[in-house]
Amino acid sequence: MLSRNCCALYMVNSFAYFMAWPLLTILLVKQYGMTHLAVGTLFTAALLLNATVALFSSVIIRGVGARNSIFSGLVLQCIGFIIIGLANVPMWVIIGLLVISTGRGVFESPMKTYLSDNILDKGMLFKTFQLAYLFVNAGAACGPLFSMTIGLKNVNVNFLVAGVVFLAMAIFVILFFNNNKVIHPEGKVVREYKQAIKNKIFLCLLVSEIVLAYVFIHYDTTFYQYITALSLKNPTEIISFTVMIKSVVVIVTQAIFVSLLSLISKAKRVYIGSACFVISGSLIGFAAPLAGEHFDLLFYCAVVFVGIGEAVLFPLSAILVDRIAPEGAKGTYYALTNLYLLGFAAGPIVGGWALTQGGMMIFWLLDAVFVLLAAGLLLAAIRHTSATRFSDSNDVQCYSACAQKEAD
Repeated sequence: MLSRNCCALYMVNSFAYFMAWPLLTILLVKQYGMTHLAVGTLFTAALLLNATVALFSSVIIRGVGARNSIFSGLVLQCIGFIIIGLANVPMWVIIGLLVISTGRGVFESPMKTYLSDNILDKGMLFKTFQLAYLFVNAGAACGPLFSMTIGLKNVNVNFLVAGVVFLAMAIFVILFFNNNKVIHPEGKVVREYKQAIKNKIFLCLLVSEIVLAYVFIHYDTTFYQYITALSLKNPTEIISFTVMIKSVVVIVTQAIFVSLLSLISKAKRVYIGSACFVISGSLIGFAAPLAGEHFDLLFYCAVVFVGIGEAVLFPLSAILVDRIAPEGAKGTYYALTNLYLLGFAAGPIVGGWALTQGGMMIFWLLDAVFVLLAAGLLLAAIRHTSATRFSDSNDVQCYSACAQKEAD
């Protein structure tokens, strides 16, 4: 029941968020006349706020419990989306954006901590993380499809509907989530942070996540700005369709990937995922400027590859952190993994600057180089865990044990 409730919450959260968020660039550029550099700077400020709040989320969890932290994050996102939906000047949109970023910072780590603290069976926890990622992308696929039917003529409607959905999720959490606090000795937080920072395996994982986040955020911000800047006939439909395509690809890939888990090592996942990101960046950087009127088709192809790369690479983080983090310190480790948001924060402003300079080909090819750097760091982290309890065989054993229990 706990696993189902959390997966349902992940899916609806993603549905509401992606129903409105990708259209924010169009709202700021087309309706309020902001430049692409200004939009990139705004996204950077919002993500820095998100990263700062998320970094200290373990302190919030210890104070009020994971359930109440999740509830607070959902309420803040509800308020932020409603503010944007009702806004008629840019200042209110900016305020709403910052409130949403604060809410997401409060929400994300407590969700992982809640799962880790309440699902003691490692096989079931491993499967839940996999399914949660699958449901996140199911919601992300349905959100843009829904927005295409209700809000293309009035973008603000999407934000109002998203706000109502977040309010419903907050009520769901209060009704169906237990607020079981995990007791931690006083003064332990600082020691846990120091211990995590000294952990070389964790640092390799963390730096790789920051670099991957820097690249990936370009597909959620700069990519949409790029489409808007190309003066295509229907940028709103193209943006919504690309989000939907990527999410569907992730869902299908993740479903196939889970069934083939025992045959694919962590290292192979890194090779496959990074190769897909490199191909995607090359398609946008090289092929798109030479495609004439068929920009959108090549964008859709690029999105397919990045969707496969995302599905293969991104679930590794939560799984590895759960294996690396000592018992009782998982909240701190999950909080520190939110430093990947520094990559998210740097991405939009660099992308906005590249758009103003017109060097998008070099920009996307450099992203491919960064992916290779991240892959090397991730492989180093995996290599250091190969002789420990974090090995691939243990992942498979955990998953197989979980599957056997369900069969019984």
